[in-house]
Amino acid sequence: MVTIDKAGISADLPTRTALLASGNPIHGRFDRHEPIAGQIDMDDALIDRMDVLLAVRDIPDPEMDADVADHVLGTFDEAARKELADQGIDVKEPETTTVDPPVPTETFTAMLVYARENVFPLPTEEAKEMLKESYVEVRDLNDNEDDPVSATPRRIEAGLRLAIGFARAELSETVEPRHAERAIKITKNVVGLNFDPETGKFDADRTGKGTPQNQRDRIKALTDIISELETREEPADIDDILTVAQEELDLSPTKVDDELEKMSRKGNVYHPDGDGSYRVS
Repeated sequence: MVTIDKAGISADLPTRTALLASGNPIHGRFDRHEPIAGQIDMDDALIDRMDVLLAVRDIPDPEMDADVADHVLGTFDEAARKELADQGIDVKEPETTTVDPPVPTETFTAMLVYARENVFPLPTEEAKEMLKESYVEVRDLNDNEDDPVSATPRRIEAGLRLAIGFARAELSETVEPRHAERAIKITKNVVGLNFDPETGKFDADRTGKGTPQNQRDRIKALTDIISELETREEPADIDDILTVAQEELDLSPTKVDDELEKMSRKGNVYHPDGDGSYRVS
């Protein structure tokens, strides 16, 4: 839905646009201890509207690594043989096995065009009930009512859109439970990105708009420490802040420096005398 408010006209226009994006995290590798929103250069509001977010991590696996190596070597071999053939050099062709796709390309293309123009499935009551139960289950992952929220209502909308997509791929007129089940499996991967390894709880703000609960707690705790250490005459010395933070919060100097830098950028604290001291804004 796109909201238009211009020249005295206010309207909500429905949109049917799909967006697929991929890229590398800012620091080259995902850190599971840090929120996803802080590791990709995208606006928080845009991230919050993505139905699916997947962190692709490079985890060593001998079998998969061997398959990747075979693919890379095979691609090089194919390119090298083509180059030699273009130069008029005869090269003995290797013995290969042709693998036909499950569906011919022409048939698959025709299916996509037909589905886009003619297939508009509606969810069955069973499918809607499955999506509802999954949402309620995810929202109940944390124990206390004061714990961070594990998922927002956008997860329901995302699950429904995915389920409809699976149904259209089968040219089905209705969204069946099997389609909802696939959608739930994928959306739970997104919820998994909301898991905070520091607290052992789920926090929707780790992928969506906002500051994760554990970071909000650290900001408040560090603000309290600086407030207690500073006086009217002198700001809080960084060495004292590091000592108290390590003793009371079990935070390493590196983590404290990182949080203080973020707090400085947001205007929560400032440096009255350079980098060696802090005051609460």
